[in-house]
Amino acid sequence: MTQSNVLAQAQLEGIDPCRWIGLHAEIDAIGACLRYAGFDASFTRLMGMTASALRTHFFRLQENPGLRLGPDPENPEALWGPRFGWSSLQHNNYGHFESIGHFFGADIRQVDGLDAVSTWKLLRFELDANRPVIASLHGDPLQMDIITGYRLQKAPLGQILHVVTPNGPIEIDITARKPEQEGAFPRSLILVRPESLAPHRASDDALQMGALRWALGHGRTRRELVYETQRFYATGEHAFEAFALFLRHDAQQELEEPIEADKDQIAALLPIFCRLLTDQWARARRQAALYFQAWSDDLRQSGREIEGFPDAANALGSLPEFYNKTAQALEEALAMMGSNGLDLSDANLRNKLADAIGTARQHELRTLEALAAVLN
Repeated sequence: MTQSNVLAQAQLEGIDPCRWIGLHAEIDAIGACLRYAGFDASFTRLMGMTASALRTHFFRLQENPGLRLGPDPENPEALWGPRFGWSSLQHNNYGHFESIGHFFGADIRQVDGLDAVSTWKLLRFELDANRPVIASLHGDPLQMDIITGYRLQKAPLGQILHVVTPNGPIEIDITARKPEQEGAFPRSLILVRPESLAPHRASDDALQMGALRWALGHGRTRRELVYETQRFYATGEHAFEAFALFLRHDAQQELEEPIEADKDQIAALLPIFCRLLTDQWARARRQAALYFQAWSDDLRQSGREIEGFPDAANALGSLPEFYNKTAQALEEALAMMGSNGLDLSDANLRNKLADAIGTARQHELRTLEALAAVLN
Protein backbone atom coordinates (compact mmCIF):
# COMPACT_ATOMS: atom_id res chain seq x y z
CA MET A 1 0.00 0.00 0.00
CA THR A 2 1.31 3.44 -0.91
CA GLN A 3 0.20 6.87 0.30
CA SER A 4 1.49 9.93 -1.50
CA ASN A 5 0.99 13.65 -1.86
CA VAL A 6 2.78 15.73 -4.45
CA LEU A 7 1.60 19.33 -4.30
CA ALA A 8 -0.99 20.23 -6.90
CA GLN A 9 0.69 21.62 -10.01
CA ALA A 10 4.06 21.88 -8.22
CA GLN A 11 5.94 20.60 -11.23
CA LEU A 12 3.79 22.45 -13.79
CA GLU A 13 3.89 25.77 -11.98
CA GLY A 14 7.63 25.41 -11.57
CA ILE A 15 8.80 25.98 -8.00
CA ASP A 16 12.21 27.24 -9.01
CA PRO A 17 15.41 25.96 -7.37
CA CYS A 18 17.06 28.32 -4.85
CA ARG A 19 20.25 29.53 -6.49
CA TRP A 20 21.15 32.05 -3.80
CA ILE A 21 23.14 31.52 -0.61
CA GLY A 22 22.38 31.81 3.10
CA LEU A 23 19.91 34.56 4.04
CA HIS A 24 19.11 35.25 0.39
CA ALA A 25 18.39 31.57 -0.24
CA GLU A 26 15.90 31.58 2.64
CA ILE A 27 14.17 34.65 1.19
CA ASP A 28 14.16 33.07 -2.27
CA ALA A 29 12.58 29.88 -0.92
CA ILE A 30 10.00 31.76 1.17
CA GLY A 31 9.05 33.72 -1.96
CA ALA A 32 8.57 30.46 -3.88
CA CYS A 33 6.24 29.17 -1.15
CA LEU A 34 4.25 32.42 -1.07
CA ARG A 35 3.94 32.54 -4.85
CA TYR A 36 2.73 28.93 -4.80
CA ALA A 37 0.01 30.13 -2.40
CA GLY A 38 -0.96 32.89 -4.84
CA PHE A 39 0.84 35.92 -3.39
CA ASP A 40 2.67 38.58 -5.41
CA ALA A 41 5.97 37.89 -3.69
CA SER A 42 8.81 38.40 -6.15
CA PHE A 43 12.36 37.92 -4.90
CA THR A 44 13.15 41.58 -5.59
CA ARG A 45 10.17 42.74 -3.56
CA LEU A 46 11.07 40.50 -0.62
CA MET A 47 14.69 41.62 -0.70
CA GLY A 48 13.60 45.25 -0.50
CA MET A 49 10.80 45.09 2.05
CA THR A 50 12.96 43.02 4.43
CA ALA A 51 15.90 45.43 3.91
CA SER A 52 17.99 42.37 2.95
CA ALA A 53 19.08 44.08 -0.27
CA LEU A 54 20.53 46.90 1.87
CA ARG A 55 22.30 45.04 4.68
CA THR A 56 25.86 43.78 5.09
CA HIS A 57 27.54 41.86 7.89
CA PHE A 58 31.16 40.81 8.32
CA PHE A 59 32.46 39.06 11.40
CA ARG A 60 35.65 40.48 12.85
CA LEU A 61 37.13 39.73 16.22
CA GLN A 62 37.88 43.33 17.15
CA GLU A 63 34.13 44.05 17.35
CA ASN A 64 34.06 41.53 20.23
CA PRO A 65 36.45 42.77 22.96
CA GLY A 66 37.61 39.95 25.19
CA LEU A 67 36.48 37.20 22.85
CA ARG A 68 39.15 34.57 22.38
CA LEU A 69 40.47 33.75 18.89
CA GLY A 70 39.72 30.07 18.36
CA PRO A 71 38.33 27.55 20.87
CA ASP A 72 39.77 27.26 24.37
CA PRO A 73 41.15 23.71 24.78
CA GLU A 74 40.66 23.98 28.57
CA ASN A 75 37.06 25.18 28.23
CA PRO A 76 35.63 23.86 24.94
CA GLU A 77 32.11 25.15 25.77
CA ALA A 78 33.28 28.78 26.04
CA LEU A 79 32.29 31.21 23.30
CA TRP A 80 35.11 32.02 20.88
CA GLY A 81 35.60 33.85 17.59
CA PRO A 82 37.02 32.89 14.17
CA ARG A 83 38.97 35.21 11.86
CA PHE A 84 36.04 35.19 9.43
CA GLY A 85 32.53 33.81 9.57
CA TRP A 86 30.39 32.04 6.99
CA SER A 87 27.57 33.25 9.23
CA SER A 88 28.14 36.72 7.74
CA LEU A 89 26.00 35.42 4.85
CA GLN A 90 23.11 34.25 7.02
CA HIS A 91 21.69 37.03 9.19
CA ASN A 92 19.39 40.05 9.02
CA ASN A 93 18.59 41.74 12.32
CA TYR A 94 15.51 43.39 10.80
CA GLY A 95 13.94 39.93 10.95
CA HIS A 96 13.09 38.57 7.50
CA PHE A 97 10.70 35.93 8.87
CA GLU A 98 8.82 38.50 10.94
CA SER A 99 8.75 41.26 8.32
CA ILE A 100 7.62 38.96 5.49
CA GLY A 101 5.03 37.34 7.74
CA HIS A 102 3.58 40.67 8.85
CA PHE A 103 3.63 42.11 5.32
CA PHE A 104 1.85 39.20 3.63
CA GLY A 105 -0.14 37.78 6.52
CA ALA A 106 1.71 34.54 7.12
CA ASP A 107 3.20 32.53 9.94
CA ILE A 108 6.85 31.88 9.05
CA ARG A 109 8.92 29.95 11.52
CA GLN A 110 11.98 27.74 11.82
CA VAL A 111 11.63 24.33 13.48
CA ASP A 112 14.69 22.48 14.77
CA GLY A 113 15.42 19.55 17.04
CA LEU A 114 12.58 17.19 16.11
CA ASP A 115 13.07 13.44 16.17
CA ALA A 116 12.49 11.34 13.04
CA VAL A 117 8.84 10.50 13.79
CA SER A 118 7.90 14.08 14.61
CA THR A 119 9.70 15.32 11.51
CA TRP A 120 7.77 12.95 9.26
CA LYS A 121 4.45 13.83 10.91
CA LEU A 122 5.10 17.56 10.50
CA LEU A 123 6.12 17.17 6.86
CA ARG A 124 2.99 15.17 6.07
CA PHE A 125 0.80 17.70 7.89
CA GLU A 126 2.25 20.64 5.93
CA LEU A 127 2.19 18.90 2.55
CA ASP A 128 -1.31 17.56 3.07
CA ALA A 129 -2.32 21.17 3.75
CA ASN A 130 -0.84 22.05 0.34
CA ARG A 131 2.13 23.94 1.77
CA PRO A 132 5.73 23.37 0.56
CA VAL A 133 8.37 23.07 3.27
CA ILE A 134 11.83 24.66 3.17
CA ALA A 135 14.73 22.58 4.44
CA SER A 136 18.48 22.21 4.32
CA LEU A 137 18.66 18.52 3.50
CA HIS A 138 22.34 18.05 2.76
CA GLY A 139 23.97 19.57 5.83
CA ASP A 140 24.88 22.89 4.20
CA PRO A 141 23.19 25.74 6.13
CA LEU A 142 23.83 28.11 3.22
CA GLN A 143 21.81 25.99 0.76
CA MET A 144 18.01 25.73 0.76
CA ASP A 145 15.83 22.95 -0.67
CA ILE A 146 12.04 22.93 -1.04
CA ILE A 147 10.09 19.77 -0.19
CA THR A 148 7.09 19.51 -2.51
CA GLY A 149 5.68 16.06 -1.74
CA TYR A 150 6.12 12.65 -0.16
CA ARG A 151 5.48 8.96 -0.81
CA LEU A 152 4.89 6.50 2.03
CA GLN A 153 5.17 2.79 1.17
CA LYS A 154 3.92 0.31 3.77
CA ALA A 155 5.41 -3.00 2.61
CA PRO A 156 8.32 -2.74 2.53
CA LEU A 157 8.49 0.53 4.45
CA GLY A 158 9.58 3.47 2.34
CA GLN A 159 9.58 7.19 3.19
CA ILE A 160 10.40 9.21 0.07
CA LEU A 161 10.49 13.00 -0.24
CA HIS A 162 10.03 14.94 -3.49
CA VAL A 163 12.50 17.83 -3.32
CA VAL A 164 13.45 20.80 -5.47
CA THR A 165 17.19 21.36 -4.90
CA PRO A 166 19.51 24.00 -6.36
CA ASN A 167 20.42 21.38 -8.98
CA GLY A 168 16.82 20.51 -9.86
CA PRO A 169 14.11 18.12 -8.61
CA ILE A 170 15.13 14.84 -6.97
CA GLU A 171 13.72 12.17 -4.65
CA ILE A 172 15.33 11.55 -1.27
CA ASP A 173 14.80 8.32 0.66
CA ILE A 174 14.75 8.98 4.40
CA THR A 175 13.39 5.54 5.36
CA ALA A 176 14.28 4.71 8.97
CA ARG A 177 16.82 7.53 9.09
CA LYS A 178 17.40 9.58 12.24
CA PRO A 179 18.51 13.22 12.51
CA GLU A 180 21.75 12.28 14.27
CA GLN A 181 22.86 10.06 11.38
CA GLU A 182 25.00 11.40 8.56
CA GLY A 183 23.43 11.98 5.17
CA ALA A 184 20.47 13.85 3.76
CA PHE A 185 17.72 14.50 6.29
CA PRO A 186 15.43 17.51 6.98
CA ARG A 187 16.94 18.40 10.36
CA SER A 188 15.95 22.06 10.17
CA LEU A 189 12.67 23.16 8.58
CA ILE A 190 11.19 26.53 7.65
CA LEU A 191 7.39 26.57 7.59
CA VAL A 192 5.43 29.11 5.54
CA ARG A 193 1.76 29.20 6.53
CA PRO A 194 -0.37 31.88 4.83
CA GLU A 195 -3.01 33.21 7.21
CA SER A 196 -4.55 36.70 7.26
CA LEU A 197 -3.33 40.26 7.53
CA ALA A 198 -3.10 41.72 11.01
CA PRO A 199 -5.98 44.15 11.63
CA HIS A 200 -3.54 46.84 12.81
CA ARG A 201 -1.30 46.45 9.75
CA ALA A 202 -0.08 49.69 8.17
CA SER A 203 -0.06 50.27 4.41
CA ASP A 204 2.49 48.60 2.12
CA ASP A 205 4.25 51.92 1.65
CA ALA A 206 4.44 52.57 5.39
CA LEU A 207 5.90 49.12 6.03
CA GLN A 208 8.46 49.58 3.28
CA MET A 209 9.43 52.99 4.67
CA GLY A 210 10.04 51.35 8.03
CA ALA A 211 12.45 48.92 6.40
CA LEU A 212 14.34 51.83 4.80
CA ARG A 213 14.71 53.64 8.10
CA TRP A 214 16.10 50.47 9.68
CA ALA A 215 18.48 50.01 6.75
CA LEU A 216 19.87 53.53 7.16
CA GLY A 217 20.56 52.91 10.83
CA HIS A 218 22.13 49.55 9.99
CA GLY A 219 24.38 51.17 7.40
CA ARG A 220 25.56 53.87 9.80
CA THR A 221 25.99 51.70 12.90
CA ARG A 222 29.45 50.28 13.37
CA ARG A 223 28.32 46.87 14.59
CA GLU A 224 25.31 44.74 15.50
CA LEU A 225 24.88 41.84 17.89
CA VAL A 226 23.59 38.76 16.08
CA TYR A 227 21.67 36.81 18.69
CA GLU A 228 21.88 33.50 16.83
CA THR A 229 25.67 33.43 17.21
CA GLN A 230 25.99 35.69 20.30
CA ARG A 231 28.64 37.72 18.52
CA PHE A 232 28.97 41.25 17.15
CA TYR A 233 29.44 41.80 13.40
CA ALA A 234 30.60 44.88 11.51
CA THR A 235 27.68 46.33 9.55
CA GLY A 236 26.97 48.64 6.62
CA GLU A 237 30.00 50.40 5.21
CA HIS A 238 32.02 49.15 8.19
CA ALA A 239 31.47 45.61 6.88
CA PHE A 240 33.21 46.67 3.64
CA GLU A 241 36.06 48.07 5.72
CA ALA A 242 36.27 44.86 7.76
CA PHE A 243 36.38 42.72 4.60
CA ALA A 244 39.19 44.84 3.12
CA LEU A 245 41.21 44.64 6.34
CA PHE A 246 40.68 40.90 6.47
CA LEU A 247 42.14 40.56 2.97
CA ARG A 248 45.17 42.70 3.86
CA HIS A 249 46.01 41.04 7.17
CA ASP A 250 43.97 38.18 8.61
CA ALA A 251 43.66 36.12 5.42
CA GLN A 252 47.38 35.30 5.39
CA GLN A 253 47.30 34.32 9.07
CA GLU A 254 44.27 32.10 8.44
CA LEU A 255 46.06 30.39 5.57
CA GLU A 256 49.11 29.74 7.75
CA GLU A 257 47.30 28.86 11.01
CA PRO A 258 43.68 27.98 10.18
CA ILE A 259 41.19 27.88 13.04
CA GLU A 260 38.72 25.21 11.87
CA ALA A 261 40.43 23.42 8.95
CA ASP A 262 43.81 22.15 7.81
CA LYS A 263 45.98 24.19 5.44
CA ASP A 264 44.88 22.39 2.30
CA GLN A 265 41.22 22.80 3.17
CA ILE A 266 41.45 26.49 4.02
CA ALA A 267 43.43 27.22 0.85
CA ALA A 268 40.40 25.97 -1.10
CA LEU A 269 37.63 27.26 1.20
CA LEU A 270 38.82 30.81 1.79
CA PRO A 271 38.66 31.85 -1.90
CA ILE A 272 35.13 30.35 -2.09
CA PHE A 273 34.07 32.41 0.92
CA CYS A 274 35.48 35.62 -0.54
CA ARG A 275 33.81 35.01 -3.91
CA LEU A 276 30.45 34.14 -2.36
CA LEU A 277 30.45 37.12 -0.03
CA THR A 278 31.36 39.57 -2.79
CA ASP A 279 28.87 38.03 -5.19
CA GLN A 280 25.98 38.10 -2.70
CA TRP A 281 26.69 41.71 -1.71
CA ALA A 282 26.82 42.75 -5.37
CA ARG A 283 23.64 40.91 -6.32
CA ALA A 284 21.87 42.33 -3.25
CA ARG A 285 22.68 45.89 -4.34
CA ARG A 286 21.42 45.11 -7.85
CA GLN A 287 18.18 43.91 -6.26
CA ALA A 288 17.99 47.15 -4.27
CA ALA A 289 18.24 49.16 -7.49
CA LEU A 290 15.47 47.10 -9.09
CA TYR A 291 13.32 47.42 -5.98
CA PHE A 292 13.54 51.20 -5.78
CA GLN A 293 12.87 51.58 -9.49
CA ALA A 294 9.80 49.35 -9.30
CA TRP A 295 8.47 51.18 -6.22
CA SER A 296 9.01 54.57 -7.88
CA ASP A 297 7.32 53.43 -11.10
CA ASP A 298 4.36 52.05 -9.15
CA LEU A 299 3.87 55.36 -7.32
CA ARG A 300 3.94 57.30 -10.59
CA GLN A 301 1.56 54.98 -12.40
CA SER A 302 -0.94 54.84 -9.54
CA GLY A 303 -0.70 58.51 -8.63
CA ARG A 304 -0.33 57.38 -5.02
CA GLU A 305 1.29 59.58 -2.38
CA ILE A 306 3.11 58.46 0.75
CA GLU A 307 2.00 60.36 3.83
CA GLY A 308 4.77 62.58 5.16
CA PHE A 309 6.99 61.84 2.14
CA PRO A 310 6.46 64.48 -0.55
CA ASP A 311 7.57 63.67 -4.08
CA ALA A 312 8.28 60.08 -3.05
CA ALA A 313 8.30 58.74 -6.62
CA ASN A 314 11.14 61.02 -7.72
CA ALA A 315 13.05 60.61 -4.45
CA LEU A 316 12.96 56.82 -4.61
CA GLY A 317 13.72 56.92 -8.33
CA SER A 318 17.00 58.70 -7.58
CA LEU A 319 18.39 55.76 -5.57
CA PRO A 320 18.98 53.01 -8.19
CA GLU A 321 21.95 54.89 -9.66
CA PHE A 322 23.79 54.76 -6.34
CA TYR A 323 23.06 51.11 -5.60
CA ASN A 324 24.08 50.11 -9.11
CA LYS A 325 27.42 51.87 -8.69
CA THR A 326 28.11 49.99 -5.46
CA ALA A 327 27.15 46.74 -7.21
CA GLN A 328 29.40 47.52 -10.17
CA ALA A 329 32.39 48.14 -7.87
CA LEU A 330 31.77 44.82 -6.12
CA GLU A 331 31.42 43.06 -9.47
CA GLU A 332 34.80 44.46 -10.51
CA ALA A 333 36.32 42.99 -7.35
CA LEU A 334 34.60 39.69 -8.11
CA ALA A 335 36.02 39.70 -11.65
CA MET A 336 39.51 40.05 -10.17
CA MET A 337 38.92 36.87 -8.18
CA GLY A 338 38.11 34.86 -11.31
CA SER A 339 36.12 31.65 -11.33
CA ASN A 340 38.84 29.27 -10.10
CA GLY A 341 42.47 29.10 -9.07
CA LEU A 342 42.40 32.13 -6.75
CA ASP A 343 45.60 32.13 -4.68
CA LEU A 344 45.02 34.26 -1.58
CA SER A 345 48.56 33.60 -0.39
CA ASP A 346 49.63 36.21 -2.97
CA ALA A 347 49.90 39.41 -0.90
CA ASN A 348 49.87 41.65 -3.97
CA LEU A 349 46.61 40.13 -5.18
CA ARG A 350 45.04 40.41 -1.73
CA ASN A 351 45.99 44.09 -1.56
CA LYS A 352 44.48 44.71 -4.99
CA LEU A 353 41.28 42.97 -3.91
CA ALA A 354 41.25 45.02 -0.70
CA ASP A 355 41.62 48.19 -2.77
CA ALA A 356 38.67 47.11 -4.92
CA ILE A 357 36.52 46.45 -1.84
CA GLY A 358 37.65 49.84 -0.52
CA THR A 359 36.39 51.46 -3.73
CA ALA A 360 33.05 49.69 -3.25
CA ARG A 361 32.99 51.03 0.30
CA GLN A 362 33.30 54.59 -0.97
CA HIS A 363 30.34 53.99 -3.26
CA GLU A 364 28.43 52.50 -0.34
CA LEU A 365 29.10 55.64 1.70
CA ARG A 366 27.65 57.78 -1.08
CA THR A 367 24.72 55.39 -1.33
CA LEU A 368 24.00 55.80 2.39
CA GLU A 369 24.19 59.57 2.01
CA ALA A 370 21.67 59.37 -0.84
CA LEU A 371 19.35 57.18 1.26
CA ALA A 372 19.66 59.61 4.18
CA ALA A 373 18.78 62.52 1.89
CA VAL A 374 15.69 60.68 0.63
CA LEU A 375 14.56 59.93 4.19
CA ASN A 376 15.36 63.53 5.22
